[in-house]
Amino acid sequence: MPYNHRGPDPKLNDRRLEFYTRYTQGEKVCNIVRALSGKYHVAEATLRNDWNKRDNWGLILREPIEEFIVQDYLQEVAEVIENLWHIALTAPMPADRISAFKAIADIMFRRFDNNQKLGRIHKEPMRIEIEQDIDKLHNAVVRVAGGNIEAEKDLVRLLMEMQHGVEGNSEN
Repeated sequence: MPYNHRGPDPKLNDRRLEFYTRYTQGEKVCNIVRALSGKYHVAEATLRNDWNKRDNWGLILREPIEEFIVQDYLQEVAEVIENLWHIALTAPMPADRISAFKAIADIMFRRFDNNQKLGRIHKEPMRIEIEQDIDKLHNAVVRVAGGNIEAEKDLVRLLMEMQHGVEGNSEN
């Protein structure tokens, strides 16, 4: 860490704190790097290098390494979901759209189950949250099926079969 006669460079601490805060709020690393590069007049490569060495930052962000791993994992999952939504809504082949949509549904079901197991949400979550998820899934089914009612029914059937298969495998 750069030091001057008064201690660590306060701009460096500010930059690191802003980087970390934006990251934990779900912003993509590439977007954070771009924004902070201009704001703090630092090369993007320097910011990426500093971020990759954040376990050496010291007291400014003293968190267990497990916290960094969890944050990295959650960010990667968010990026995967974003890419899957893009595929589900824009892929030219219906089979690709359906596969992407099945992957999204699987991630959502697994997140929901894991959050219930961890006690973060009730076993019977609030109705509004469920309805919002159902609406989002329904809209995606309609988009993927392209308005074909039979394709919508087939897609829902496949999703249900997949979910029951996932549940059946987890009991073994």
